[in-house]
Amino acid sequence: MIKNYFKSAFRSHLKNKWNSLINITSLAIGIACCTLIFTYVFQEFSYDSFHENKDDIYRLYYGITTTDNEKLNLCLHPHSMVSELKENHPAVKHATSFQYCRAVVELDNKQYMEYFAKVDSNFLSMFSFPLVAGNPKKALLSPNQLLISEKIADKVLEDLNGNYAKAVGKVITLMGWSKQKDYIISGVLKNIPQNSSLEFDMLMLKKDNDLYGKSNNVFGELSLYFQLKKGYNPQEVAASLTSFVDKFYGQPIKELKKNGVLKDSDNSFSLTMQPMSDVYFNGNIISDYETNGNKMHSYIFMGIGVLILSLACINFINLSIGQSLTRTMEIGIRKVLGAEKKQILTQYIIEKKILIISSLILGYVFAELMLPMFNQLSQKQLSISFFNQIEVVLFLIIIFIISLIFAGGIPALILSRFSPHGVFHAFSKFGGKSRINSILVIGQFCLSTILISSAFIMSHQISYMLNKDLGFNKEQVVVIPIQYKHSNIYKNKISSFPQIINAAGCDRNFSNGNSTRLFITDAEKPIYANIMRIEPDYLNTLEIQLKEGRNFSNKFSNDKTNSVIVNETFVKQFDLQEPVGTILNGEMYGDERPVIVGVIKDFHFYSLRREVPPMVLHMTPEINGSWSLMVKIKPENMKKTIQQLTKTWENTVPDREFNYSFLDDNFNKKYKNEERWQKITGISTLFAFIISSLGLLGLASIIISVRTKEIGIRKVLGASITDIVAILTKDITKWIIIANLLAWPTTWYAMNKWLENYAYHINIDWWIFILVGTIGLMIALLAISSQVLRTALANPVEALKYE
Repeated sequence: MIKNYFKSAFRSHLKNKWNSLINITSLAIGIACCTLIFTYVFQEFSYDSFHENKDDIYRLYYGITTTDNEKLNLCLHPHSMVSELKENHPAVKHATSFQYCRAVVELDNKQYMEYFAKVDSNFLSMFSFPLVAGNPKKALLSPNQLLISEKIADKVLEDLNGNYAKAVGKVITLMGWSKQKDYIISGVLKNIPQNSSLEFDMLMLKKDNDLYGKSNNVFGELSLYFQLKKGYNPQEVAASLTSFVDKFYGQPIKELKKNGVLKDSDNSFSLTMQPMSDVYFNGNIISDYETNGNKMHSYIFMGIGVLILSLACINFINLSIGQSLTRTMEIGIRKVLGAEKKQILTQYIIEKKILIISSLILGYVFAELMLPMFNQLSQKQLSISFFNQIEVVLFLIIIFIISLIFAGGIPALILSRFSPHGVFHAFSKFGGKSRINSILVIGQFCLSTILISSAFIMSHQISYMLNKDLGFNKEQVVVIPIQYKHSNIYKNKISSFPQIINAAGCDRNFSNGNSTRLFITDAEKPIYANIMRIEPDYLNTLEIQLKEGRNFSNKFSNDKTNSVIVNETFVKQFDLQEPVGTILNGEMYGDERPVIVGVIKDFHFYSLRREVPPMVLHMTPEINGSWSLMVKIKPENMKKTIQQLTKTWENTVPDREFNYSFLDDNFNKKYKNEERWQKITGISTLFAFIISSLGLLGLASIIISVRTKEIGIRKVLGASITDIVAILTKDITKWIIIANLLAWPTTWYAMNKWLENYAYHINIDWWIFILVGTIGLMIALLAISSQVLRTALANPVEALKYE
């Protein structure tokens, strides 16, 4: 009997090659997309899971409540807290700091800009970062020791050929702002896993390794992790942390309450801990050194995957019902001859099993082919292996079961329940008044419309962000990272070139961090403002508008001691009626109170997600040096200008490679997440419409085959081609219009929630939905037009001879 079921199934698929191919292809596309998305989400949720002690490791953080009742969670601590936990808390087995920095690495007269982390000696005992060379128990005992990764070893050392033991013992130099230090390579780390929230290429001890100035954060400058001993209750340990507050945080708390920053209450500061498994998806904890992910993005991505697979399953169900209804004679005869419900159900399940297994195989192949493009899009290095990754096998098995239940079982169950009369009646209704296929098509295009509308709005928002007036001109500005000691020499050399319009140094280049200081208003209201060190030509280089007062000048000796320029937001928040000449209170200059000499128009140093903050520009070299040089060049012969800048660099700083970027690229990188999600949504939309259009194409073929005789009769009775086309497309057009009307409110609500993440954003206009709906309808009609026109143009005699 089973053999006959399989023979019947293969005959049916060969007879309906076109619809079977559409079924397999659309479901395969859905499975491929879902597999890629699953692989991405699986890695996101696997962050930090490779640590052997992951269940016992916690990060320390604290919550504060400001005078404006704003609640913030922060995780920067003093280094003394590490020793206190390690030595005086009975539940703590290990404790370590973690501070992420970058420095110039020098070896064999070559220099590279690399990233390193400062930790404590028991860091490798807590975390599972294995060494491929060196002794992990002795590699972090001295402040002069340095661990490097395989990547750094291959980059800066020659002739290793995989023998990393040859790197141990070599001397390497690291240079900070104004300090440099020689280190002995004590070991080579295996490259850090992709799913690690702690990222670094080199490790050194925190103690006696201050290459940079001290952080201005009042509570400390490093993240703190600790490992609990077995048998201790984490909740009890968290409660015991309150005993450390007065000793290590008490003085800053008093100062902040005195200055009106913290709310003057007992619960305005609370110290607690966070499991290592929650660090990557840190929620509302502001992280300074760790890589963070967005759990909501992963859930959205999962939703997109489920949506695309649902579209493919809807397609499968719709076409399966339609294809099966063209076999009503067979089903009716089987019923009349005594076929049981179970037998009909088994036959159709076997038929659909063959299609679904074929789709699974083809979907896996599609996923492998699309993986390089997907990795580039997601900025990951994912892999899919049916033989080495058990999670992929389990996922495909689950997909098979889900597809079999919904895409195979539902049509079979519906048809097996019909009486012989009901089967013939269903055949006559399909493609006309059938509720089943109309609901399925409406649902399918409703989901597709939500995707394409969302992609369109995201694209519009990104275009708005990239083209909005930022308050400065970012075009034709070359950004050159440079050490302070070389900055003036190099700038003076290139300033004489005719292609150079302006050049100015600064300590921030729109892509690397920020620094803030506390200022006090006359009404004793505390305001934290961003500070940035600039040189006098900075405003001219970036074409930032000076609204009041004057620019900095080397002619005024005070400009390098206590003169500042502020932005419009600073003036508004301080409520300054005559800002120029105002003397400020605050922690920036100690006894020297800064004086405002000018006011500039607000400019967007950060992305448009944030409102423009109060900004203070200064020239004081003691606070920070110039780490970037902004060079405004003429648009003509830009390639030649870059060559001149490179040649001058080689003559000025011969021991360091010339690196540069363009300011517009640096600023646009702030929106790389938005661009990535817009591309993901756009590609998902493309696949969704491919699946939906394939389904419509197959559905149109079935509807036309059902109504062939009706069309022939209408043509004999005088119906025109236009009439025939209108009749055949009327129901599908109606379904798509209903789908749009259902999709628009959902999209409007979801996208407005998304836009709330941006301080500056577009408004969603009604014409967007009309445009998207029209495009969707045109694509759908285009997909079925070939089938409809072919039937409408056919000889009616052939149609009357049909069946």
